[in-house]
Amino acid sequence: MRDARPLEDKRKVTAPRSSASAGLGALEPLGKITEAAVDLVFGVNVKGTIFTVQKGLPLMRDGGSIILT
Repeated sequence: MRDARPLEDKRKVTAPRSSASAGLGALEPLGKITEAAVDLVFGVNVKGTIFTVQKGLPLMRDGGSIILT
């Protein structure tokens, strides 16, 4: 996964909150889902959202909130 460009030199956002979401799902029947499919879904749905929020934290003003959907 490639890192997003540095954000530390950007101005703080003026909005009091931000939202982040990502998602995909496995198309296989439940009994046939592989570990590789779970890793892909987890990587996009969880890691992608966490690292997106992590990069945005320096831009949030004090008291701001992040909504994960």
